[in-house]
Amino acid sequence: MKLSLKFALAMILMITLVLSLGGVIFMARDFDQSYESMVELSYQQHNTQLSQLQLYLKETETDSTAQFHAALYQYGNSLDQYGNNSLAIYMETALAYLNMEDQPGEEVLANLARTAREEQVSALDLEKAGEGVALYICSSLDWGENSAQLITAHDFSSVYSRRDSQVGWFARIQLAALAVTALAAGIISGALTTPLQKLTQAATDIARGDYAARTRVESQDEIGSLSRSFDTMAQAVENQIQELNLSVTQRDDFIAAFTHEIKTPMTGIIGYADILRESPPDPKTLHTASEAIYHDARRLEQLSQKLLLLLGLNREDSLELKPVSLQKVFRGAREALGNPTQVRWAKVEGLQVLGDEILLIDLVQNLVQNSLRSLEGEEGRVLVVARPLEGKLLVQVADNGCGIPPEQLHRITEPFYMVDKSRARRMNGSGVGLALCARIAQLHGTSLSYQSQVGEGTRCSFTLEVAHEGNE
Repeated sequence: MKLSLKFALAMILMITLVLSLGGVIFMARDFDQSYESMVELSYQQHNTQLSQLQLYLKETETDSTAQFHAALYQYGNSLDQYGNNSLAIYMETALAYLNMEDQPGEEVLANLARTAREEQVSALDLEKAGEGVALYICSSLDWGENSAQLITAHDFSSVYSRRDSQVGWFARIQLAALAVTALAAGIISGALTTPLQKLTQAATDIARGDYAARTRVESQDEIGSLSRSFDTMAQAVENQIQELNLSVTQRDDFIAAFTHEIKTPMTGIIGYADILRESPPDPKTLHTASEAIYHDARRLEQLSQKLLLLLGLNREDSLELKPVSLQKVFRGAREALGNPTQVRWAKVEGLQVLGDEILLIDLVQNLVQNSLRSLEGEEGRVLVVARPLEGKLLVQVADNGCGIPPEQLHRITEPFYMVDKSRARRMNGSGVGLALCARIAQLHGTSLSYQSQVGEGTRCSFTLEVAHEGNE
């Protein structure tokens, strides 16, 4: 059974119980009050009738039992029905007079008379009288040596009719209230359970692989809090899945690129070695083959050195940073690159930063080398600058080369990832340099920031801590 149906049934049951209990208490109290009022009125009428009978007996000769019996009979015949009441008169065990419509039976009347005679108290009995209900009151009258019992009947049908009418009206009111309650319960339960349905649907979608599914419940109650927590969890799961997928993609790309980077120079080395092995080559072929073998071997050596350095740096948690002259770093990078004319170096005399000199030279060298490979034509330029920024030193390498597409910027520091593979290999690139740069920057407590536009160039920035007096 759905929660909304359970909630609606619970509301209906609760309201039914409350209405029923309230109605029963109200009707019972009203019936008791009406009943007590009628009993009091009936006693008054009975006592009035008893007083009239006593007054009549005083005015009538009743010296003997026969006269007393005749007086009782005459009193009864002299009376019309008293209001809504009717009466019966017993003398000892004999019925002296009876004037009752819808009488309950002589046995009921005789029992009342005997009780009043023997116990000398007023006797009551509520009996069905025809289509209605009547209350019978009996009192004993002692008159000299004689005694009699007066029984009066009082119609109680109005009390029970009122109760039956109230029950009917209450039933109709309760049915109407239940109908309204059922409608309200359906609306309220639907409103309350809709967020739970969204939560269930989102969980089902995520289980099926739709990790972007969200509940998007905006309520401020506990369900809204639960939904927001669920959306936060779903976002974390989606991020984790994306990271796992990216990791798998990066791994596959790494294996494919690494295999290709190894295979390409190895193919050249094996091919030229096979030429030299098959037959004695002429001097020109020997020179060409040895140059190619040397070039490819050097390429493998550089690749292995960078990979070993990257693997070694990945195992490092931190570096011992010491004051380093930034001018010395720039000079070391310029000499390693062969002092290319397309690069302009800013003057940084006297500036010192905290870092590892060799790694910083390698960092700047790789960034500049990567910029040089992006240049097109004789107008290509690379600019290396350094300037203070918020208590640190900002180092920036900018070029006006081919640029990098925005959708590929976040992957350029992955090992062996190349934006333009054919261009990179033509320029003797391996796809490891920027990954190495990113790790070196991380060990220096900074990160590489790239801004690039296709056809206009690329700018790479990172910050370094300035070395002050007292830094070792």
